[in-house]
Amino acid sequence: PEDGEDRGVGWTAEQVAAWTPPSKAEQLGYYAAVKSAAKSYLESLTVADLEKQLVVPPVAEPRSVAMLLGQFTWDNIAHGGQIAYLRGLFIGMGWHR
Repeated sequence: PEDGEDRGVGWTAEQVAAWTPPSKAEQLGYYAAVKSAAKSYLESLTVADLEKQLVVPPVAEPRSVAMLLGQFTWDNIAHGGQIAYLRGLFIGMGWHR
């Protein structure tokens, strides 16, 4: 989308169907940049950083950065499982077959 803040939330089926994803090269470049930035950030964290309390909506209670990183990891694992399920549902079983 033209608007960098438009992440597709609330799109109609027609908007989704009309969307052209970034090229493989763009996606791999983005992956490499995010991986590098995440590695630098994680390597810089101190115990005090991990203990810092933040409020991250929609949860109203403060949580530690360590807990938020754990939640982030869990969310990624869960979404990976959902993607694998859908892939199997639509195109059949994967690599282990």
